[in-house]
Amino acid sequence: MDPVTKSRMINGDYLHSYRKQGQQMQFARQLSQHFADSPDYQPLAKVNGNTQRLIVSRHKKELTQKDIIAYPGERFEIGDVIEVCNAHWIVTTLDTNTDLYCKGMMEQCTKQIRWQNPKTKQIVERWCMITNPFSTNIDLGNVITTLHGKYEIRVPRDEETLAVPPDTRFMISKVGGKALVYKLTFPDVESESFDGCGKGIIVWNVITDEEKHNADNIDLMIADYIDPQTNEAAESVTYSCIISGKPTVNVGYSRKYTAKFIDARGAEINDCECDWSISPDTNSFVHMLCDGCVCKIEIDDVDEAINTTYNLSCKMSNGNSDRATILIDCVVI
Repeated sequence: MDPVTKSRMINGDYLHSYRKQGQQMQFARQLSQHFADSPDYQPLAKVNGNTQRLIVSRHKKELTQKDIIAYPGERFEIGDVIEVCNAHWIVTTLDTNTDLYCKGMMEQCTKQIRWQNPKTKQIVERWCMITNPFSTNIDLGNVITTLHGKYEIRVPRDEETLAVPPDTRFMISKVGGKALVYKLTFPDVESESFDGCGKGIIVWNVITDEEKHNADNIDLMIADYIDPQTNEAAESVTYSCIISGKPTVNVGYSRKYTAKFIDARGAEINDCECDWSISPDTNSFVHMLCDGCVCKIEIDDVDEAINTTYNLSCKMSNGNSDRATILIDCVVI
């Protein structure tokens, strides 16, 4: 082995095309060895819930902003939530040059904000930064005093925050036992997201919403709260059931009844499995023969059946429809 190759292997730049690469590797190795020597070293910082080694130092004179450096070979992204120094922070800027290490700046979160996923109604929580870029004013009327407030709420960009539509209402705080509710007017999803990598920060512009809704849950601090279990039951009913057939059956005869199911678009289904039932079902002279969406009711030719009344019901066997009921009278020809 020639002396030059041997030297490059010793210094860690063997197989690197450029001298710069070898220097970067050597610097990274030295930084790794002395990373924990920094007085700003934080070995137990959590990035999105995962423990990660960071150097966290003051950013200029702002106590709510910190400069951060990741351990060589590790990184963070804009919008990541970092738990360190007894607070939560959101990464707001990132140096795109990561040849040596990943560095950026983070800002202290104001609080956690809650809402429900628009589809599943599961509760979602995110740390956020709330700022007031506008002046707040008070309108004095003849009857009441109204406070108009506007805020910017900055949250990490992810699937849950992207799914929040305009006009969503948020409970931000409580004053005098009453919740202060704000409505989303414009979600800015682009101005603080870079390179189309899916990460970044969404800026929600919200204004005061004075309208009170019965569903506002001040205990959970969620506006327009819907119980997820109730929502699941409601969403499972996607078809309306209709039973067709005359409301009378002659004693000693039979009659067929047909169920059809209609979705929200008006499309009809009549070839599914059905769950038929009749009540009361204690009379032995009433017989029910069902096959899919068709049910035949037979009434024996007995005096006890005359002028009796029954409720015939039907729904989809998989529960994806409501239950329809038709009243049947047993009559004599």
